[in-house]
Amino acid sequence: TSLTAILAQVLDLQPKPDEQIDPLLTDFDNQEDDDFDMADEDQMDPSSKDSKDDETLFNDQKRIIGEGAGVVLEKCFQMIEGFDEISSVVRILQLVAFHVELLGSNLKPQLGIICEALPRIWSTATAKYSATDIIWLSRLYTSLASVVNHLLSRLNKAATEDQRVKNVIYPLLNHIFSTKELVENLDLAGDALGLWRTILASGREAAMPLIAHLPSLIRIMSREEHYFLGFSILEGMLILGFREEVGIHWDGIVRCLYQAIQRASPAADQGDDEATVRVGSGTEESRKPTEDAMVGMSLISLVLQLYPAQMHASLLPVIKLMSETLILTIGGGVPQQ
Repeated sequence: TSLTAILAQVLDLQPKPDEQIDPLLTDFDNQEDDDFDMADEDQMDPSSKDSKDDETLFNDQKRIIGEGAGVVLEKCFQMIEGFDEISSVVRILQLVAFHVELLGSNLKPQLGIICEALPRIWSTATAKYSATDIIWLSRLYTSLASVVNHLLSRLNKAATEDQRVKNVIYPLLNHIFSTKELVENLDLAGDALGLWRTILASGREAAMPLIAHLPSLIRIMSREEHYFLGFSILEGMLILGFREEVGIHWDGIVRCLYQAIQRASPAADQGDDEATVRVGSGTEESRKPTEDAMVGMSLISLVLQLYPAQMHASLLPVIKLMSETLILTIGGGVPQQ
């Protein structure tokens, strides 16, 4: 379904047969979502003769959407309350997320509408859709997390210091991390951790309520999932001064570090005499484990600086494995036993 058609449905606007469609909206309708990634603006080639026209078109499209944002959001949330199908709720929330990501700080006048509606949605979601496929319920919470994540990333401290926003983000994360069926969903767990990492950018006070979720973070990583986000979060928590709170989970963190670096090693299996090189080592297939291990190494470096020497002994197996992995990856050889 085209975006213009969705907006028309939300606003109860149906163009008459003899009505002329604005070519600007038609152009907008055919754009890919990536056209509205704010990073694309920075990547425009200034030497292109069309770059200025493209920027003008983008700003015009953004202005058109911004002018109707308040009405669209109100209509969206009204429609959600009347839907029986969870898939329809998810699609409307995706439209809301689009507006939040695109408009950013220009959405401040509608902050009250959003913050009032989101808790109402998830407070009824579990009861209303309890018999529904858990995949769609997880998608609903993924969409909620996406809306809030865009809100925080675009408004920064203006969002996390607003009590209305606080009344959304922390209860939402509390619900996701405390609901077994939700937190075990790979994608939703990633979205929740992504929201957590975004919150860290607002400082220590904003991060403080998230201390309670450190056990959930360790459990997620113990399933060999989301190392990159998990280690980034732990590093952020340490930088913000939560050394004691993170240290409580030391043993679990060390195990996760070992697992992540082990997955990144080109050695798939250690035989009696030699290691075999993992299929895809150094290629696209192994890039993700390598990135996980790199952020893990960064965490190790910070831990060695912050924690006393007596805690370093437990990291020795991890550091040894890290050295062996670097030898295999960079040197292409097998470390001596």
